[in-house]
Amino acid sequence: MPHTHRVVTIRTSNLDGDLCFLVPPVNQGQIVEVSYAGLYDGRVLCRTVDRSDRSVSYAVARLADDEVEDDSPCGLNHEPRIDGDWTPAALIDDGPTDDE
Repeated sequence: MPHTHRVVTIRTSNLDGDLCFLVPPVNQGQIVEVSYAGLYDGRVLCRTVDRSDRSVSYAVARLADDEVEDDSPCGLNHEPRIDGDWTPAALIDDGPTDDE
């Protein structure tokens, strides 16, 4: 039986602020660039951009307790420590448009 993974859907309209992805210095300038954005609910979003085929993928995980300081999003200029594993995510940009 094939192994299936669930995919977490994250809607930008449900976020408390704008996403700000930071690329840790060790990942800068790579063909496959990995960056992170802290969410307000203690999770972190990982974005992987493959410049060879222009693909983009997302994954989400819960931050380890020592990464979370308060109710603000964390600044991630390093690979975050997480609890558990990364879960594939679908980022849906359903925020306001210029017409609204």
